[in-house]
Amino acid sequence: MPITKDGISLPGEKDDKCCWCVPIKIGIYLIGTLMIIYGLICALQCIKGIGTGSTFIYGVLYGVSAAPIVMGGLYFIKFFR
Repeated sequence: MPITKDGISLPGEKDDKCCWCVPIKIGIYLIGTLMIIYGLICALQCIKGIGTGSTFIYGVLYGVSAAPIVMGGLYFIKFFR
């Protein structure tokens, strides 16, 4: 894997592809979509944890740790609107 000023690329890989076959634009949308789905799952898990008495601390800590992925999903939606 040669390291260039533009990043790491595989031998024989074109500039508009990732891993020889995935177009960059589709990869960005795929990663963003999965990030949004995971952010929703994290938010629901946090709400579920806070809602019950015995796992309140778990819900709060999960919410704090999930905040960056939820914010990333929101920024992805805002950027591509």
